[in-house]
Amino acid sequence: MTVTSTPRVDPPKGEGALGVALARVAHMQVAWYKSPWIGLKITALQTKDIPVQWYELIKKKINKVPTPEVQLVGPVGLGQIMGQALGQGAGNYLMLVAIIAIYLAFFNLLPIPALDGGRLLFIAIEAIVRKPVNPKVEQKITTIFFIALILMAIIFTFQDIRRLF
Repeated sequence: MTVTSTPRVDPPKGEGALGVALARVAHMQVAWYKSPWIGLKITALQTKDIPVQWYELIKKKINKVPTPEVQLVGPVGLGQIMGQALGQGAGNYLMLVAIIAIYLAFFNLLPIPALDGGRLLFIAIEAIVRKPVNPKVEQKITTIFFIALILMAIIFTFQDIRRLF
């Protein structure tokens, strides 16, 4: 394919002069009876890669390495991304839905009060100190983190809406 392009003199931060990026995209066709096995293998690989990607991102953030390829989005931004994936075909859309489900599962297991991982944290504390955490203290901590999560979702939603306009 031949494309004529003109490099930008002053590209936006984090973008190159052409504003073009390469992406690995594969379309696999397998026999119907092999599909479940291939699906399980891809799911296992994605599930293994997500915590590794989180670790790499956190390491970059700690070392103050710019990460222009990473963009946090709220429900509006997620809907926009899902719309784009649907426009690229049902296979891409279903793959995105699966990846989102895996991300949500890992996020839910983080030791943050108000999430399941937070509940596991309180259970672990109870197991270590051999007595239950005061229910009122647990409730207050959980409420504070729940409010923080809701505020974070609102902030991301406003950022998503601002990006649209």
